[in-house]
Amino acid sequence: MKRHLTLLLCIILASALLLTGCDTPTGPDVSVDPTFSMEPIPSYNVVEQDDKYEWVEENDKYASLGYDTSNMVAVDELGRVTMPYTTENDKQIGIFYHLSEGFFKSTIGSGIYDVSKIIEEYGPDKVFKEKDRISPNNKSHYWGEPLYGYYDSNDPYIIKKQLELFTNMGIDYLVLDVTNGWIFEEASEKLMAEIVKLRGDGWDAPQVVFYVHSMNNKTVRELYQYIYCETQYEEAWYKRDGKPAIIAYTETAKDIAEAGTRGVTDFSDGTYADLSQEILDFFYFVEPRWPNDSMTVGYKSPIYDKLYDGRWIGYSWIEWAQPLRVRSTSLGDYMNVAVASHPNIPFSFSITRGVINWGRNYDIYNNMKVDGGLESGTYYQICWDQAHEKQPDTLMLVMWNGWTALKSEWDGEYMMCDTCNYEYSISIEPANGYYKDNYVHQSTQNIRKFKNDQTAKTYYGNNIDINGSVAQWYNVEAVYRQFGTEAYGRDYMSADGKKYHYTEETPKNNIQEVRVTHDLDNIYMMIRCGDNITERYGDNWMNVFLSAGNPDINNGWEGYSYVINRTAENNGKVKVQKLDKSFGLTDAGEAEMVVVNEFMFLKIPRSVIGMENTNTFYFKVADTVKESDNMMSYYTSGSVFPVGRYSYSYTGK
Repeated sequence: MKRHLTLLLCIILASALLLTGCDTPTGPDVSVDPTFSMEPIPSYNVVEQDDKYEWVEENDKYASLGYDTSNMVAVDELGRVTMPYTTENDKQIGIFYHLSEGFFKSTIGSGIYDVSKIIEEYGPDKVFKEKDRISPNNKSHYWGEPLYGYYDSNDPYIIKKQLELFTNMGIDYLVLDVTNGWIFEEASEKLMAEIVKLRGDGWDAPQVVFYVHSMNNKTVRELYQYIYCETQYEEAWYKRDGKPAIIAYTETAKDIAEAGTRGVTDFSDGTYADLSQEILDFFYFVEPRWPNDSMTVGYKSPIYDKLYDGRWIGYSWIEWAQPLRVRSTSLGDYMNVAVASHPNIPFSFSITRGVINWGRNYDIYNNMKVDGGLESGTYYQICWDQAHEKQPDTLMLVMWNGWTALKSEWDGEYMMCDTCNYEYSISIEPANGYYKDNYVHQSTQNIRKFKNDQTAKTYYGNNIDINGSVAQWYNVEAVYRQFGTEAYGRDYMSADGKKYHYTEETPKNNIQEVRVTHDLDNIYMMIRCGDNITERYGDNWMNVFLSAGNPDINNGWEGYSYVINRTAENNGKVKVQKLDKSFGLTDAGEAEMVVVNEFMFLKIPRSVIGMENTNTFYFKVADTVKESDNMMSYYTSGSVFPVGRYSYSYTGK
């Protein structure tokens, strides 16, 4: 009887809908895709503890996890995506790196002279045809302004920020430029000390290799005496066969031949004395090579064998030939991947004389400049494409911080050799304006393609009570760590020691760890800080940005569809707001939030953030960011997890 009544009621309801012309409800579509499924949640043993908010490290099943970038993703402002990975091959990536900024105070490098700003105000002749206090001769000039300002290489803030970006990118070793005979001892030791600390924490921070050229034997001896005898930095040395690698000559004849190219004729002092057997045995030597492969001035040539078994040899700092050479080195097959190159040196002749050099936007195949190529890295990608095709054992990227060059007289004008302006420069490091962080993410995407499998790890769900004990979270395998354990600010002068005083406030909350899990209805997050979380102080307090699925620049603001915690909570509830492209906010729903001691716990309904049909999302946590609607401020201010445009990705089973 009940069955007949139910059927009759259904018929009446259907008829009523047809007669009134009513449609089905038009609210949010929260239907679940029939193909979407979730594996059953395993049974976990939750440890009992007296204080439910005491984190007991020995009870944590996954205390060793999270010290890697495998779950890190990104989408740059051009829409290019970096995906997660699970495994990597044994190929190696180096990057050329300067430690010289600030070293030449009161000498050849004093003062802040920015070519782009000078040309904008006074025209190019002020730089290349004239010399005065605006643009003096024999002074180091910047082609443009770095994101972190005209920094001193000794600035601890800069060292930490750069190492974080190197690790995120997937750099294995830093090639420290000592090719002109200075070893930058203080900056080198500060850099290595920070590397040792990070590697002790568990991060695979890049190690160091010194690149020697002019005054080879003298420089190698000084490195051995002042750097490598400091064994507390050994964990920072990049090694082969148990020996620290160094890019340098072993033969005095080559040292003398190189000096001959600089007009040196007197070799009677100790500068060019042979290297001791102790030094020869200590290092793993990698033969350097200048791109023109010749040393013929004042010495019987050839001093180099250009080809060995049909291959070019030597670790070249840049290439002036296309297609790029695959070289033989003691590190294996090698290629050089550069942002730009100057086969018709100097770079500045391309501005003053129309000489063809390969700028950032140059397409060598069609011999033309590409619209938008300065921002997207046309020449850089051409070099990367060749590396992907040839698959050498190791690459060196040129270069991280090629910001400066010496203005000097040459052939009737003033020139800048290895870097000059935006188009003819070789920096990958983020810039203040210009390409912003595009080259960092272009590098990351290509490094992932070169080294990694680009598949996502997946994680089982968990039943979480956000008002319950932290012991529940010992069973959560998706662990994400902050890079470095100490919150830090900035207080340092610019490279000239006087013009700019750079300061950044230490973040109020030192975000250290995030754990993520899920069930059929919700996403759960545990955010743990180094100390007790502060009271709410503004809309940039402990924000969580996220988006469902894989990174997509078309999602909301800078690829993030939602932000949580821009407004004060009410009775344990906090707003989830939808972001538009201009950082405009629209209420989308609510999440539950609990803040106790150093912990913040979130329970986020999947239906509110568009996760009804996917188990994947990516997120960022940020505190004390100065300009919330400016992505570059997520590199320079606050505690940002992970830094800048990077995000962490989560995929549930």
